Amino acid sequence: MEAGEYGISDLSGREAEFRDSISQALEYAKTLESRFIHVLAGIVPDGESRERCHEVYVENLKWASETCGDADVGVLIEPINTFERPGYLTTLTAEARDTVTRVGHPNLGIQFDFHNAQLMEGSLTRALEETIGSIKHMQIAGLPGRTPPDEGEMNYPYLFGVIDRLGYEGWIGHEYRPHDDGATKESLRWAAEFGLG
Repeated sequence: MEAGEYGISDLSGREAEFRDSISQALEYAKTLESRFIHVLAGIVPDGESRERCHEVYVENLKWASETCGDADVGVLIEPINTFERPGYLTTLTAEARDTVTRVGHPNLGIQFDFHNAQLMEGSLTRALEETIGSIKHMQIAGLPGRTPPDEGEMNYPYLFGVIDRLGYEGWIGHEYRPHDDGATKESLRWAAEFGLG
């Protein structure tokens, strides 16, 4: 993968490289006992249609879902915002749901990142309700700036209630930047309110 590509699974002519990268990621996942591999869609190249890139993406995900499923490792896709990744193929939860449907393999799921979803579409309750059946992992952060989740415009106490109501039982990762280097533990202060830590 070249610098700046942010994934190759949507790039025509690079299918063999994609398969090699998934095989390598699968070896890492086995060694680390990871339950999932996150497959980045990639940036749509200049002069290439989104539709063609999506066709390549779907075919690659079919192969990856089957291959990783044989090893009991799930495959995740994530809608990523275009403010930080201009030209990224999958940017909305509806697009991710459509991809999951088109791939049609139970081993494929969505990594729901609240930061990306809020930036691109808002209406997080609706997005969760419409997507919960395909979500296999979640990530939280404050917005703006990927700060700790007790800062910014998102109301996580409310959103955690929605997650509970919808019956989600998977992991919720914390993908944010502590304010000070090495201050990860201090940045988890917000979790005490929820009985964590």
